[in-house]
Formats: sequence, C-alpha cells, structure tokens
Amino acid sequence: MIKSYNYIYEGNYNKAISVSLEAAYILKEKKYFDLYLDAIYFQVVANYFLGNYQDSNRIAFAAISKYKNGQNYKQIGLLFNLIGANYSSLDKSHLALQNFERASYFFLKAKDNFGLLKCYNQIADIYFKLNQDIHALNYSKKAIQIANEIKNIDIQSYTILLLFNTEINLKLKKVAPVSSNLNKINVLLQKIDNKGLKAFYYLLHADLCYLKKNYDLSIIYCNKAKELNVDYENSKTRIDYQLAKSYHQINQTAEASIYFKKIEQELIKNNSQYIGINTAAFYFDYADNEKSIGNYKKAYDLLKKYSEWQKNKTENENKERILYLLTKYDLNQKEIEIKNNFIDKQKMILELQKSNYKMYFFITILLFAVLLFLFFFYKFKKEKIFNQLVSDKSKTIEEKNVLIENSLAKLEQLLKTKEVLLKEIHHRVKNNLQLVMSLLRSQARNGADNDIHDFIEKSQSRIGAIALIHQNLYQSPQVEKVDIQEYISCLCETIIESSSKDTTKIVAKVNANNVFLDISIAIPIGLIINELITNVIKYAYPNVSSGLISIDIKNVNDTVYQLVVIDYGIGIDYQYKKKNSFGMELVSLLVEQIGGSLSLINEEGLQYNIIFDSNNHE
Repeated sequence: MIKSYNYIYEGNYNKAISVSLEAAYILKEKKYFDLYLDAIYFQVVANYFLGNYQDSNRIAFAAISKYKNGQNYKQIGLLFNLIGANYSSLDKSHLALQNFERASYFFLKAKDNFGLLKCYNQIADIYFKLNQDIHALNYSKKAIQIANEIKNIDIQSYTILLLFNTEINLKLKKVAPVSSNLNKINVLLQKIDNKGLKAFYYLLHADLCYLKKNYDLSIIYCNKAKELNVDYENSKTRIDYQLAKSYHQINQTAEASIYFKKIEQELIKNNSQYIGINTAAFYFDYADNEKSIGNYKKAYDLLKKYSEWQKNKTENENKERILYLLTKYDLNQKEIEIKNNFIDKQKMILELQKSNYKMYFFITILLFAVLLFLFFFYKFKKEKIFNQLVSDKSKTIEEKNVLIENSLAKLEQLLKTKEVLLKEIHHRVKNNLQLVMSLLRSQARNGADNDIHDFIEKSQSRIGAIALIHQNLYQSPQVEKVDIQEYISCLCETIIESSSKDTTKIVAKVNANNVFLDISIAIPIGLIINELITNVIKYAYPNVSSGLISIDIKNVNDTVYQLVVIDYGIGIDYQYKKKNSFGMELVSLLVEQIGGSLSLINEEGLQYNIIFDSNNHE
C-alpha cells in the first residue's frame, strides 16, 4: 500500500494500480477490511488520474456494495467522494452531486471533518457551475464553518475556501461579505507565499471595484494580478475579461477591443470549451463594445453567438436540474420502497409474535394454577412445624437477649472504669511533671551559673509543654485525642507569660480549629512550638515594644497536616546565630520523629513550614 501511494505521488498510475491490487488481495484474505478498502481507494484514485472514470467508478461501487452496511464509514465516504469526482469530470453534475451527498453522509457518521469539509466545498462548486448560487453559498458557508472548528487546518486551504466563498458572493452582488472576506484574505496572504492565490485575490478585488462602478481601480487591481504572471483557476483569461469590461465602461473601447479579441482567440484555440468565464456573457459584452466602435456587422455576429450560447446554457442547466431532481426522486422512491418492505416484514413478525403470546399466556396461566395449588398444599403441611419452630426460636432468642444485655452492661461499666483510670493516669503524670518543674525552678533560683540557669529554664518549659498535654486530656471528655486549638493557645499563653520581656508585648494568634491529634503526635508538636516561640520571644523583636506570632495548623489531605509558624521580626539575622543551638537541633529531631519535613522562608520575618503525616511517625 505504501508503494501504491508513492507511485501515485510520482505519477506512475499503472504501477500504482498493480501493487494496490496485490495489497487488496492479501488484506481481503486476512479480513483487514478497513485497510482493504484503503487499497481499493488507491486503485480508484489511480484510475481517476488516468482518466479511466468508468473503471474507477466500477471498482468503487463493487467495494461499496460489499461493505456499505459495515462500520467502515470513512473509507466508504472516500470512495463515494471519488465517484462524485469521476462524474464531475464526465460532466454529469446530477450524479456528481448525488454521490458527494452520499459521501458527506458517511463522513458525518465517521466524524471526519476534513472529509466533510471537502465534500461541502465540492457540492458548492457544482452548484456554482450550475448557476444555483444560493445553494452554492449555503454549502460554502458550511465548509467554512467546519474549517473554523478544525484547529490544525493549514492557512492555504482556509484561504482557498474564503476565495471561493468571495467569488460566490460577488456573483450574488453581496458587497458587505465580499469586503469582509477580502480583508481576511489579505491578512492570510501575508503568511503564505502563493502567487496564484494572490493573483486571484487581486482579480476578486477588481470584480468588487467593478461591481461598485469604480472602473479605474478595477483596472489597477487587474494589472497587479497580471504582473504576477500566474494562471490560477483560469485567472489570466478572467483578468483579460475584467480589463475588457472595465475599459469598455470608461469608453476606452479600442483598448477594450484588444482584450476581447484576445479572449476570442483563446476560445477558438480551446474549441469553445470552458476557460473560466461565462461565454454567453462574454459574447454579449463583446458585441456591445463593437457596437460602440461602430462595427455593427461584428456586433451582429457576436450577438448571434451570444443567443446560441445562452440557449445552450439554459438547456444544459435545465437538463442538469431535471436529471438531478429525477435522481433525487428515484432515490426517494427506493427509500420509500425499502421502508414499506421493512414495515410489511415488521407486521408479519408482530402477527407471529401476537399468536405466540396468546399460546404463552394460556400455558403461563396453567402453570401458575399448578404452582399455586402446590404452594398452598406445602404451606398447609408445613405450617404446624413452622409454628413450633418459631416458638422454640423465640424462647432461645429471649434467653440470648438477656445474656447480651448483661454483657453490654458489664462492658459499659468496664469502659467507664477505663476512662476514669486513664484520666487518673493523665492527672498523676501531670502532677509528677509539675513536681519536676518545681524542683528545676528551685535549682534555678539557687544556681549561680547562667548557662545552668538557662538550661533549667528551657527544660522546665519543655516539661511544661508535656504536662499541659496531660492536663488537657484528663480535663477533656476525649481521653485519647488532644484538642490542638485549646492546647496550643494555652501553651502560647504560658510561654509568653513566663518568657516575655517586660518592655515587649508578644501576641500569639492561633488557628487550629477542629484539629484533634493523638498524644504521640501532640507531644512532639507541642515541643516544636515551644522551641520556636521561645526563640521568637528572645530574638525576633529586639528593638520594638510589641510583636506578633502566627501559628496555623490544618488538615491538608486525609492524615497529612501542615504546621506554619510565622513571626514578623528581624528575620534570618537572629536565626543564623541560633541555627546550631540545641533548641533548633531538637526541632529537627522532633520533625524527623513525626516523619515530617521542615522548610524556612525569610520574607518580612521568618516562616517555618512543617508538613507531617499523623500515621507516619516513630
């Protein structure tokens, strides 16, 4: 298949057909039907480029007839699209339209916006050539709407869509959308290098100026297009025709005659085939120019040609419209016939089902009666035994209920005893810790050494933090969980009262609402806060009369918590002095103990961030 694609790209269409036939045979044997249809598509494309339109259609229809009812929507859409292109090349516009519409149906089912965009633009092109300009404009708008929804559409393709839409609007003499489109196209052309599109843009600008009766400006744009010397969509002939008409309008009939004669020679050369202009209109405009010159014989001959072309054009257009309507009618008739056959078949199935339902109904009633009889018989037989069993079970259940109630009462009594014992333990631990604090305080008063005095004070503060935990627990209805808001508030108040300087008033703001932690986590947290607040009181506010400490602890996710301690003092300057102290070492060890992480931020004071998991600690 890759070889086939490459041969088509190189223009070696016969070789492409040969290798795609091999690919199709193998893929059909292996039942890779999507790829098989892709191989068929390459055959159809190659025959199209060779001009073998009938063979191309025969191959495509054969493949579609086998797989149309499958899920190969995109491949079927591509094949119908090529069939439409073949009929368009054979000048069978009604059949081309029919197959492009079929292709668009399958592209819609496949959600293939690129295929749908292409189909709508091809349908618009055929309607444009049939002079059904309103239909052409509607399909062109659909194509542009889809292009706006496609994120990765290339600029050149989008520019071509806008140029075609502009051409249709010009034919319908809609000045506003033409002007809007030309402004957009001008912006897009700055991003691509394509002389053909630029020449076509100048030609359409010239057409707009002609429509607005600005004939001099129309000539200027035509000359700009001619300077590019490219022939995009028969643009050279169309430019000459526009120049001829514009010169005629400004009464430069001799100059106009030069261009009219040039186009006439082009028509003779191409055996009066389509060269991008309305031939009938050309002969009429040419005759009008010759009449202005005074060449009445030539004008008469040209008007005769105009009449013949106009007659043929009208007949061909009517023929195509009739054929298209007939094709539509045939399709509708076939659809109606298929629907009627389906309805008849459904009626037969319903009649059969109705008959079966009656039989099933009587059988069901009979079975139900038998089952009902057996049920009552069984119920009657088992009722006495069941009642006896219920009576025995009720007695057993009553006895068990009495035992359960007695057991629950004992358990409740044991639970109350446990709670009292736990409260008593917490009370005694707290009293013992206070006794140790009193001994340390007495030693501190009698000691002369400042270092020993400082050590004893710090030890006393740390023991106080632990004692406060136990006080909180034995006073609380929860003997296993510490209310962190109440505990930290109490701890801060105690530390500040015992440590703050007389001249400096320190305020602690605590935010730990609805946070309850196990004692194994609460004690390390209390010691950490004790160390940090003591440091802040001593070093953060050396030259001010007041200060603020913010302590915030919140649940981040499930068992993960965040503790943030912020002071608004002098910042890292005082912390560098103390970073190697025992207090900061103790903080690091305690953070490690609760399986947490510590980070510091030095911005307008110092901020400690501690993240820890209440289930992840030593």
